[in-house]
Amino acid sequence: MSHSKNYILFSFIILCSNIVFAQAIQIPLDNSYYHRFDKVLYTVGTDFHPQVKPYYQNQLNQISGYDSLYRYFFNPKSSKQSDSVKNQLHIIANPIINAQLGNENWQELSMGINATLQYKNVIGAGLQYNYGNSLFPHFLDTFIQQKNIVPGQGYAFVKNGRYTYQNTAAYLTYQPSNYFLFELGNGKHFIGDGYRSLMLSDNANNNPYFKINTKVWKLQYTNLFMQLDDVRFSNGNRADFKKKYAAMHYLSWNLNKHLNIGFFESIVFETRDSTAAFYYDVNYLNPVIFYRPVEYSIGSGDNALMGVNVRYRLFNWLVVYGQAVIDEFLLKEIRARNGWWANKYALQVGMKWMDLFSIKNLSFQSEYNFVRPFTYTHGSILQNYGHFNQPLAHPQGANFEENVMILSYYYKRLGVELKWVRVFYGDDEATIYFGRDIYRSYLERPAEYGNYMGQGIATNLNCLDFKVDYLIVPSMRLSLFAAYSNRQLKNIYNNQNVHFIIGGVCTAIGNKYYDF
Repeated sequence: MSHSKNYILFSFIILCSNIVFAQAIQIPLDNSYYHRFDKVLYTVGTDFHPQVKPYYQNQLNQISGYDSLYRYFFNPKSSKQSDSVKNQLHIIANPIINAQLGNENWQELSMGINATLQYKNVIGAGLQYNYGNSLFPHFLDTFIQQKNIVPGQGYAFVKNGRYTYQNTAAYLTYQPSNYFLFELGNGKHFIGDGYRSLMLSDNANNNPYFKINTKVWKLQYTNLFMQLDDVRFSNGNRADFKKKYAAMHYLSWNLNKHLNIGFFESIVFETRDSTAAFYYDVNYLNPVIFYRPVEYSIGSGDNALMGVNVRYRLFNWLVVYGQAVIDEFLLKEIRARNGWWANKYALQVGMKWMDLFSIKNLSFQSEYNFVRPFTYTHGSILQNYGHFNQPLAHPQGANFEENVMILSYYYKRLGVELKWVRVFYGDDEATIYFGRDIYRSYLERPAEYGNYMGQGIATNLNCLDFKVDYLIVPSMRLSLFAAYSNRQLKNIYNNQNVHFIIGGVCTAIGNKYYDF
């Protein structure tokens, strides 16, 4: 680490020594854990903003009903801190264990440590380290060979016929009041109410970031300043990773007891000085500006996205939500319906039905996602909307439509989930780029007009997953599970229909997306 980076980190720690309000400890992003609390977090009238993830423990402790629901599921004495904990150094360290075995040579094995620290409501910090040594079934092995990464978990090195990889996440929080939170870390984020996000998801690997979270009245404003890596052609050597940067902000507004609207903007840009190891464009550090006007003012061709997230709570048991993201478009070209390549946008619509048919803790979620060809791409591949060889938003990239249905049931430590994902996409050819892979330049496009969703190699993908898990050690988030998965992929070149039976033990510290 350079002297300048050491100085920044040391200064941040000194600032944290003067905190006098409650610290913010992250709740690790894990769908099976988060979904248990949807009906509390989405209650009509609450001022919580559940579309901004990860959550923090002190946020959840303020939600009416969270503590009792926590005890119901996990049966600890209490989810809240005792006074003795608040007035002393409190460190929790647990092992991370992941041992999954299945047919098709599925041997996913990893281990590590998960630790959090708090001190007199002064400092909040967390660390996760995970090291893997695994074998994967054919469809994942093919992806790993093409991308040189284990999806969302790190660079894949081959050693003795197996893949080795490691992943580190860490954060340090500073909360000077109930209105502001500052966070420095290396991790993942998610913006949205759905299973997928078309704005920012936890699909790609961890990345360094600085976060500012401001909450006033019915508004929550989130700024993220991120460093992203292009790891192509690096052979896993960090010195050869190409750096780029992202500045994002998201304004969430609870207009009334039922309606929430969120406004999203992001910009991805390269370093401004090719001779410098680090040179950040200070024009994008202003936390309250709109980035498109800044782009025009500095004559920039950086990659900008804008979007809106809408959620409406019809009843305490039913939520509808959606997203719309614009990369580029011209209204006259959309009206012309001529398939102009630069009409790049993405749409999402979904619903969550809690306590389905009045059965407690039985939930149903349905979601539709649509992304036009070439969305999230850029003329310079280094400025695409991606990190570590994966998209920052949806794992499919672009040029697809998707249906997701999830039926889940929880009873105390027991969880049962049935998930079906259906995707139709147009795949790219080696010599013809149809707009699916965001790691190709849109300058490769074969035509200016006549582009449509699904162009290219028409492909249908169906993923059916059924999983039963039991939380055997709640304090460690350690679960025993068994799962069945069926994956069907069909196009003119492939006709795959593979069944998997998988079982093992797993620490719930993050999402793994293999359904793409």
